Amino acid sequence: MTIKPRQRATSDAQKQQRRAAVLTAAQDLFVKAGFFDVSMSMIAARAGVAKGTVYIYFETKEDIFLELS
Repeated sequence: MTIKPRQRATSDAQKQQRRAAVLTAAQDLFVKAGFFDVSMSMIAARAGVAKGTVYIYFETKEDIFLELS
């Protein structure tokens, strides 16, 4: 098994794609597990990004939830 190195999103399109991936992952997890049982780490893993990447786009889990509302 080889680990694919992660690359930084440099273009606006790549940044929007990462942000959308975080939102999609969060929405899926919120529906399945509920808001309180989902962590930022879970969202990052589901989106396929580093945990710190999630914080680039959203300060808190609540911010993600409000964006989805």
